[in-house]
Amino acid sequence: MTHDKQTMIIFLGGVSIARSFTFHNGFTISKLHELPNSSVLNELKKIVDNFDQYILYKSVDENQYNKELFDLGVFTSEVISLNLNNNRGIHILAASSYGPYNVPNIRIPYITKSLEDVDLQNINKNLKDFSKRNIKEQSKIKIALMYLNKSKICCRNVNGHYEHAIFLRIALENCFNVPKERIEATLAKRAKILLNQFNSDDVNRKIKRFYTQTSGAIHSGVVPSRPKDNSKERKVKIDDYYMSEILAMSISNIITHGFPDWE
Repeated sequence: MTHDKQTMIIFLGGVSIARSFTFHNGFTISKLHELPNSSVLNELKKIVDNFDQYILYKSVDENQYNKELFDLGVFTSEVISLNLNNNRGIHILAASSYGPYNVPNIRIPYITKSLEDVDLQNINKNLKDFSKRNIKEQSKIKIALMYLNKSKICCRNVNGHYEHAIFLRIALENCFNVPKERIEATLAKRAKILLNQFNSDDVNRKIKRFYTQTSGAIHSGVVPSRPKDNSKERKVKIDDYYMSEILAMSISNIITHGFPDWE
């Protein structure tokens, strides 16, 4: 018995690519006009103006076209975001089904970062390595990735500093798999284990400062927009890396090697 094929399409903002690429999980990133399914493409011509949009797509049997497939596409976009610089995130502009809303009449693409071949290969390696992690590890990684990407997106929004701090804190706590008690001390201890390429005392001090800063955002709803030089309110850096970059390194490490033995 044969099944009709259905194509899940997710419109992306925040990236451009030199060529299409099919990832380990079967999703392909390409321009919209490169979509191989001509019938779907003809339908989209009725509602989409810009065919230079960048998309993720995957064609499956009709009985596999479900929310799990959409969630896999969203997760793929978050792994792409993991490989973008600093505060550049991936926007999901629309999806064909099972998304926040159906495909709108998109005119202006949101492009900030071009993915080179080396980036695509790194993303594909992340996806392959992620499939080797156990269910519990995958759950923590997914949450950390989701909120890291959210923090990147809202950082560029007007008055988005508060959400940026909160989302980055959620990503941090899931990355380091912290318990509900003694969060600050546990974060500092585990960060020294995972970030052993940096000076241990510096990591300990900076992670604690970041914890204090984000706690202020959580409890007061206030994040200083322009802190003074040398102020404890300034963005935390470990060596030359901001916390979003440190988190990206940490999550990539965990995807590749799994969570370390924290004890």
